[in-house]
Amino acid sequence: MSKSLEELVKGSWSELTEKERSKADFNVYLSDWLRARFEEGFPDIAKAYSTASVESERRRDEFALKLQGNWKGAYRELSSLVEYCSKIGESSLLSEQLTGLEYVLRRGHARSCLIAKEMLLLLKNGYPDAAMSRWRAMYEVSTTMAFVIKHGEDCASRYIEHFEIDKLKAMEARNDCAEKLGYEPIQQKTIDEQTKICEKLKDKYGKEFKKDYGWARGFMKEHPSFKNIADDVGFGHWFIHYKTSSQAVHSSYMSLLSPNATDSMDERLLLAGQSQRGLFNPAQLLAITITQLTCRVLKYCADFEYALDLIALNSLMETVVESLERELSGK
Repeated sequence: MSKSLEELVKGSWSELTEKERSKADFNVYLSDWLRARFEEGFPDIAKAYSTASVESERRRDEFALKLQGNWKGAYRELSSLVEYCSKIGESSLLSEQLTGLEYVLRRGHARSCLIAKEMLLLLKNGYPDAAMSRWRAMYEVSTTMAFVIKHGEDCASRYIEHFEIDKLKAMEARNDCAEKLGYEPIQQKTIDEQTKICEKLKDKYGKEFKKDYGWARGFMKEHPSFKNIADDVGFGHWFIHYKTSSQAVHSSYMSLLSPNATDSMDERLLLAGQSQRGLFNPAQLLAITITQLTCRVLKYCADFEYALDLIALNSLMETVVESLERELSGK
């Protein structure tokens, strides 16, 4: 409490008669007094910060516009690549009789295209750490799709069925916090029914199936961690970027330094907004990862109709990376 505010409260309290003060609890009086002052001043507060919000948005738009001028050509090419990949995803695997593997690929590719478009918005507006965190999700999807393709229909079936395990965990997690959050708890009968489904899957695939990445257990000797899955499909060399991007997701002290966006570990810097630095890595990784996944889908389709698309995608990806190096590398 500032001294001036403290003086105002004491002045108001002293204006009460001795009888009124004897009947009143000071803490209750203080709370009521503050609430009354807030209600009096709230319209002015709301107006002031509404005006400030409009001005802040204007500055953000100006920053983004200036930033786009720094890499206009590369951004346009990157956006075109994402659009190309999205259209291919829409046109392939359209049969109403998809196999389990085809179904997983179609959903995985659609998910990656959504993430790619989110990344474009973040990059365009100068949020490289957030873009890296979204690439992290794309890398997980792309790596998982590669693993499922490598190990075939049985792996795809297990991957889909593992949804029942995750569903039970989500039910239990909801009930753990339902009371404090004011949620309607899931009925025990529903949880018991879901538990029976999971027990049948455990009997079918083994007790390890109930663990994280349990769907991958039957296809590798090592414990099925995400790192081991990435190594299995030859994507382990990207793991350093995966770990680095985790800094934009978690709350370690390093993450508070915003190392991607500031391009520095200088503890004197305090970033609470946009940055023109750190855009190259997430932009390049976006181009490479969405192209790899799209080509993987096309190769699985094994349709000669898409042969030219495979060549075009790789050529466009190389062009994008060259443009990004020219316009963003070192910035």
